[in-house]
Amino acid sequence: MDKSLSLADVLSRFEKQIALLRREAASHAERERFHRDRRAALEAELEKAVQRYEAFRSAAEGALPSPVEAGEPLDPEMERLLGLKRLRLAALVFELAKRRGPQERFGAHALTAELRQLLGDHPRLRGRLDERRVQVALRWLARSRKIFEVTKGRPHWESQYVRERPASP
Repeated sequence: MDKSLSLADVLSRFEKQIALLRREAASHAERERFHRDRRAALEAELEKAVQRYEAFRSAAEGALPSPVEAGEPLDPEMERLLGLKRLRLAALVFELAKRRGPQERFGAHALTAELRQLLGDHPRLRGRLDERRVQVALRWLARSRKIFEVTKGRPHWESQYVRERPASP
């Protein structure tokens, strides 16, 4: 620092510093008012959005029942199969096949629809429920002689199965 400053120079420097600090304080006060107003407007918009969300959510919950609630309650065997450590789609398909009549025909399409209605969006299925996988389970069950194929599938129609061996003609 220069020690040869006069008293007038020191006072002049203080006056410049005070003027600069006053301008900055005024600028920050203006920004504070702007941000306070902006915050109030955003809080009002947020409150409206939350009210609309709550109204829409309550209306949607009442309008769309979950598939599991809409269907019949699961029987103990299905609950047991879903509770196993390793979920086997073939076991679920076989359980549905056992509910059919001895000579009642069924295919992958019907069983997939029934499983979707019965189980809905069950977390254990995670995308495992499509007609191709059900058809693979049906073929496996037919090879292991738990169900029997009566009509072999073609590209434009599905295989048909029955629960018990059909009578020989």
